[in-house]
Amino acid sequence: MANVVGLARKHKDTLSKLVQSYTKIGYKVHIKEN
Repeated sequence: MANVVGLARKHKDTLSKLVQSYTKIGYKVHIKEN
């Protein structure tokens, strides 16, 4: 997934759901906070 500035701050719930979805199908997801 592309690095989109502000995604983690402005759309935290959506990002969380995406991470859960990717994890559920076997991807390892890491979120890097600045």
